[in-house]
Amino acid sequence: MLPPPGIDYSHLDQGSFLHFATIGTNNGHDGLLDPNPFLLPDRIESVTDFSYRSVHVAVGIGKQIASSYYGVAPHRSYYNGCSAGGREGISVASRYPEDFDGIAVGAPALDWSHFLGAYGILAPYIAANTSREIPMSLWQNTITPAILSQCDGLDGKMDGIISDPSLCQWNPETVLCRPGGNGTSCLTRDQVDGLRKFYQPVRGANGTIIFPTFERGAEADLTFVSPMNGNINPLAAVRQSLLGEF
Repeated sequence: MLPPPGIDYSHLDQGSFLHFATIGTNNGHDGLLDPNPFLLPDRIESVTDFSYRSVHVAVGIGKQIASSYYGVAPHRSYYNGCSAGGREGISVASRYPEDFDGIAVGAPALDWSHFLGAYGILAPYIAANTSREIPMSLWQNTITPAILSQCDGLDGKMDGIISDPSLCQWNPETVLCRPGGNGTSCLTRDQVDGLRKFYQPVRGANGTIIFPTFERGAEADLTFVSPMNGNINPLAAVRQSLLGEF
């Protein structure tokens, strides 16, 4: 029998290995295997679980189980989460500060609705089957090296790390193909124009910022679904197909 989807068992293994009593939650839905319940407007309870309630309820149950099993209440309680889990950690810290004694947050996906909306808006700029499409080889072998070459040393040390990406104002024109270039190690005008839009803040119809610009420096890591691949995040795509909107 397969374990239920949506629970990060690697983190449970890590906590157990360190001799913690551990508990995880799927936030009231089955992750990308079944995203519909918490995306549909009439499933407000699932939305509430996903937003903040599930972690609070799970940690209360976890403490009760641990107390019953060991005969003593836990001395300390800690949370560890990344991405959506990082968002949950910040949400719990702000709503239920007494739930944990310490919270480790990694890469929190905050402002979830605008974040997914930005995915849906940005991806078509450099989507597949368009003149602006940028293959992975150009991201890894041309764009990222050019960005590092300009911005790596801004902190005074050339170490392959851009310490403060907000200071990096790399211009895509620097990798524009010269006359006669074949586009295998440089970008066409359409690709440069698409990339220029990609690195601008996403704005709504009235000019307000929906999402800030993507920071330069992580372009070579395209192993995940990303607007850099021209792909819309699956959750944004599901919402668009269900409701016709982001």
